[in-house]
Amino acid sequence: MYDGETNTIEMIVNNSLGLENEYIAHELCDLIHLEGARSLASYKNDFYAGRPALTVNTFGKGKAYYIASRNKGQFHFDFYSKIVKETGVRKVVESELPSGVTAQYRTDGESDYVFILNFTEEVKKIDLSNVEYTNLLEGTSVSSQVELSPLGVKLLKRKAK
Repeated sequence: MYDGETNTIEMIVNNSLGLENEYIAHELCDLIHLEGARSLASYKNDFYAGRPALTVNTFGKGKAYYIASRNKGQFHFDFYSKIVKETGVRKVVESELPSGVTAQYRTDGESDYVFILNFTEEVKKIDLSNVEYTNLLEGTSVSSQVELSPLGVKLLKRKAK
């Protein structure tokens, strides 16, 4: 277990994800060995220096990533943004969601059912990018913006993408 001091993760330049920043690891830094995996990042400081901090291992058509440390939020944002881009995962709603709001969907092939949830104590507004929706809980049409009450939920229906 790491002693609580911060340890900078130095990203190896030109790694396959394109991560090139330095990030702060805290509380936990695993000491790992590469056994078939490739290192995408290494620790920069202390006795961890040079050891793998982020790895990828390929198997068939898939990839498995291992994050060997607990990191601050910016690392996770950058890392998962690269994974989403690499894999082609599409957003449920095209606009950026406010902090504390999630969107998921289910489809029957003809219609998408979009669940937007507000996990905060504040009112949140979500841009719907002028896609035509039906608010199934209120029976109304929505096309530009939806407002979520604190801890609120909207269930929207749209034509399947």
